[in-house]
Amino acid sequence: MEDNMRLIDADALSKSIKDGDGTPIQKFFADVCVAGAPTVDAAPVVHGLWLPEHHKDKVSQTEYHSYIWYHCSECGRRLIGCRNPQEAPYCHCGAKMDLRGEDNDGSEKA
Repeated sequence: MEDNMRLIDADALSKSIKDGDGTPIQKFFADVCVAGAPTVDAAPVVHGLWLPEHHKDKVSQTEYHSYIWYHCSECGRRLIGCRNPQEAPYCHCGAKMDLRGEDNDGSEKA
């Protein structure tokens, strides 16, 4: 889907055309164009964030290895293959990772 594409209510547009100004033939052709326009499957956008899990493994008597795993706030799936969660703008579940948590800037949306 293109970034500038807008999803519209075709039924509401048809009603607006029928109720609006214009000759009957103009209204007919406008309605034919709306009825023949291509459709898309659209789903609401789910917004989420990568939640950090802090881990610390003991590798010797005096040394620890610290690392962070991230998982999706919507489905719980762990982020694999990226060290930086900003490298993964979407989860495999489809969630758009544009929310911010306490570990980021504290605002709700990016």
